Amino acid sequence: MQRLFKNYLKDPPRFKPKVNSNCHLLIDGTYLKINFCALHYFDNDLNHLQYFRIVERGNYYNYLTDLEFLKQLGLTVISITSDGQKGLVKAVKAVYSNVIHQRCIIHIQRLSLAYLTRFPKTDAGIELRYLVKELHRIETYYDRDIWIKYFNNWCKKYYDFLKEKSESDSGKR
Repeated sequence: MQRLFKNYLKDPPRFKPKVNSNCHLLIDGTYLKINFCALHYFDNDLNHLQYFRIVERGNYYNYLTDLEFLKQLGLTVISITSDGQKGLVKAVKAVYSNVIHQRCIIHIQRLSLAYLTRFPKTDAGIELRYLVKELHRIETYYDRDIWIKYFNNWCKKYYDFLKEKSESDSGKR
């Protein structure tokens, strides 16, 4: 790995932004165990990586700097899809205040499944896990509306259960 990174750092790839007046930007950070993060800014319409940067971590300042840079390059962003990281959300509001910003469905699904555990013990958890696993299959407005209907039915069915409070042996609620 060290040899590969040494060669990479000697001659890193160059980004080649393409002007797009209708950009749907996908933003994500890839964290590696060696304490750095690669921030990616991918243009979904052009199927092109507009920009990337290696940073210590994805934070407000890094996202703000990158988004301002992309704006200066003439990239007209119509929408942004991301993992919803707080610093990124704040930076998007600062640079592209009128742009639609949505959370990536895969990130929502991954986080939801982590909270639910692999083997939920309650009927509510089992059913919700099934619903969450269907999220990535949504491809149309009709699919979305059907999924929302099932989710709302789940909320109604388990309304009383969801209001319950439990306490662990350590006293944590």
